[in-house]
Amino acid sequence: MERNSYRDLPANFGDKLTFLGEIISVIGGNIAILGAFIALEQEKDGEVQVNQEKTQMDQQFELMQQQIIELQKKIDMLEHQNTKDLRHK
Repeated sequence: MERNSYRDLPANFGDKLTFLGEIISVIGGNIAILGAFIALEQEKDGEVQVNQEKTQMDQQFELMQQQIIELQKKIDMLEHQNTKDLRHK
């Protein structure tokens, strides 16, 4: 004797199951939207960090250039001083 197991369920069980599926779908959609938003924010934060690092590297490079110029001035001054001292001897 074969029996249809759906007959034992309450009359509105199919409607409730459909409604539950829709709720789960909406929650899943909201989670996907939240995930996409977080990913965009992380990407934006990463770009900001890269820009900050580039600015910092540019400043360090500028400082190094200034130090090289100062060193070159001191070398030139010492060479000039040395040349002067050698002429007076």
